[in-house]
Amino acid sequence: MPRLLSGHPRSVAVLLLLALAVLVSPARAAEQAIFIAPLDTPGIVTVRVIIPYTAEKPGLAHFMEHLVWHSAFRGKVKLAGPHHNAFTLPGTVVYELSGPPSELNDTLRTLARVFEPIRLERDFAIAERGVVRREYDFRLTGKPNLKALEAMQGFLYAGNAIANSVMGTPDEIEALRIEDAMALQEATHRPERAVLMAGGDITAEQLSAALAAVKFPAMRPRASLQPVPFTLAPPVEKVFAFPEDAAAPRMLLCKVVELPEPVSYELLYIQSQLLRDILLSGLQGGLAKPLRLDNFIARTFELSFNVHDERHAEFCIFAEPDAGIGFAALREAVEGALAESAKGIPQATFARVLKRLRAAWPDPSDRPANLEAMSQHMFDRLLFMRVPLDEAGSRALMDQLEPRAVDRLIAAVAGPGRTAISLIGKDPAP
Repeated sequence: MPRLLSGHPRSVAVLLLLALAVLVSPARAAEQAIFIAPLDTPGIVTVRVIIPYTAEKPGLAHFMEHLVWHSAFRGKVKLAGPHHNAFTLPGTVVYELSGPPSELNDTLRTLARVFEPIRLERDFAIAERGVVRREYDFRLTGKPNLKALEAMQGFLYAGNAIANSVMGTPDEIEALRIEDAMALQEATHRPERAVLMAGGDITAEQLSAALAAVKFPAMRPRASLQPVPFTLAPPVEKVFAFPEDAAAPRMLLCKVVELPEPVSYELLYIQSQLLRDILLSGLQGGLAKPLRLDNFIARTFELSFNVHDERHAEFCIFAEPDAGIGFAALREAVEGALAESAKGIPQATFARVLKRLRAAWPDPSDRPANLEAMSQHMFDRLLFMRVPLDEAGSRALMDQLEPRAVDRLIAAVAGPGRTAISLIGKDPAP
């Protein structure tokens, strides 16, 4: 689903995700994709294995992740002992274990089992498919916003690996075959395709020694770490309607656009977050004035940006119409306000919001928050097979923000793109 609306950066949290990142390789594994996150968690070490995948069937990678977890961890991890987790995102599967430093070798031995073939009784695997179905019910039943995002995903990302739903529909889940999950695991869960990230009460030297002691499989070379390419399908539009939902009426509009010129990923990312803050503001050039302050069009609205690569960005707006405003009028007002912003963001607005952004940048003297920000930035980038920024590179981004770049981005957002619109609930003024 569009990533920013499903738990990714918002407002000040955006800055934390983009904050200072420090990556350290163990000395004896300098060429491997092994990263140390600067987490300050005394007495705890967290280790994650991150594996990219491409699955042709919706829900298959998620089902595979469940089976791999049980095959690798069942009987090896005590519920009362180390923390353990696994989850699937579009394009990436993550397996995680946390425990005391004294048990690091055992933690690594257990994690290495995700690279071994799935060994489960067939009846158990079939029963686990039912667990996946219950997870679908828990995540999506009664949550129209997420259901809409699931429906929009395949259209917005058509032709890309991330177009397939992570969850799948109930019918698609029931049709999943154990043999297909095992084949996908065999094709994807290979050390040379994986990344390892560790953090907490550990040094690079300690991790290197533990990896050698347990003969942990060698990770892929760091230099080969490459994000999956993104291609934009034809810039057409599709409307999804969910009138049966009893929730208050709302509209979700997402558009993927192509920029006229490529921009480095990290710079485009922070440009998009600065633009987001500008559009959310009540200042000239923002959306709050035309939609809420000067006109009673939207009762509430929220924005997000997602950067797919150096040339493709995704803009989403989630809005609830004010009293007496129908979906058609709401959409017209939103697109009109974006078109007005695309004429150019006033210099005074740019300067004021940039000042706020600088003020919200994590203070290195606030060690806990700063370390958490560094770790989160690292994890976010590794989830999509990108090498995180170092501290110097991260700080340099602030000095590269300038009005013309933001104007180019809003012009692209207001222009043609692949657009999906979900209308949730009954139209207040059909």
